[in-house]
Amino acid sequence: MTILRTHSKRRVSMPLLALLAAMAILAWRTVEGTQRSASPTALAAERTMARALIVARQERQAHGLMPGRDIDPNQTGLIGAEWSPIVTTLGDLPAKRTAANPQLAAAIVDALAPLRLAPGERAVVVLSGSLIGANLAARVALEAMGIEVVAVASLAASTYGAADPDLTWLDLETAWWRRGILSSRSRLAVLGGADANGRDLSPAARQSLRDAARRSEVPLLETSTLAETIGAVRAAIGERPVRLFVNVGGSVLGLGDCPGAERWRPGLLRRQPACPEGTPGLITAMAAENVPVLHLLDMRRLALAWGLPFDPVPLPTVRSGES
Repeated sequence: MTILRTHSKRRVSMPLLALLAAMAILAWRTVEGTQRSASPTALAAERTMARALIVARQERQAHGLMPGRDIDPNQTGLIGAEWSPIVTTLGDLPAKRTAANPQLAAAIVDALAPLRLAPGERAVVVLSGSLIGANLAARVALEAMGIEVVAVASLAASTYGAADPDLTWLDLETAWWRRGILSSRSRLAVLGGADANGRDLSPAARQSLRDAARRSEVPLLETSTLAETIGAVRAAIGERPVRLFVNVGGSVLGLGDCPGAERWRPGLLRRQPACPEGTPGLITAMAAENVPVLHLLDMRRLALAWGLPFDPVPLPTVRSGES
């Protein structure tokens, strides 16, 4: 005869309790991220980025490039093609969808608060064709703060980034500028990819990026080596003091070809990134001059650190700032 024990006592191990507690904290932080408090300037940046998503959707629809909901479930307009001739590397699709959350713009404003940047001060921003949402969030956040933005765009993309030759980062940026979402366009562009000069792209792909720069009226810098490119960008930035450097994505212009650079911790850097081998990028050069650096990459870690939901469906409701 089988005896069923209906009131047996099971002891839960301490490691299991610790795991359950950690999961509960993570879930709370994810939910809390949709309700996180923010300054009025941060909320203004969030609302501006939400408006930019409307324009992005319109641009993609006009070009017949709007991906399905399996790729862009929130229909943000900030997710590009999986593959095209201007794609150089594989990308993390959930990370790109996370960066399309307008609350990222608000989080950037609040993350920069300790620096006490004043309106009119200058920030240099390296934009990557691989991470459209973070590019947009950084630009919107800085403009909401009244910061002068000197943006340099690296045009080649990873999968699901600004990978459509007919709708590159510069094309989207120009659309936002014309609609009054952004107050300026990139000061300069490079082809991106290996050595930042498109060496790993086909001649046709390089020409398509040249065409994008031409129709966007953004000067395109082409040199032979990464060191020459970085030096030319530094010269183009000028002598006026830089109060902040922002690197978006993993372009070699920003990171250089330093081993392990892709593992640098995202957010406000607390120490200068080491580059014992290879050519240091602008992130290392600026940090060496004691310029504060904001590094926007690894959206999984950044979302957790800033209390933002990872790959949210639907996107959090845009906050009005009204009590």
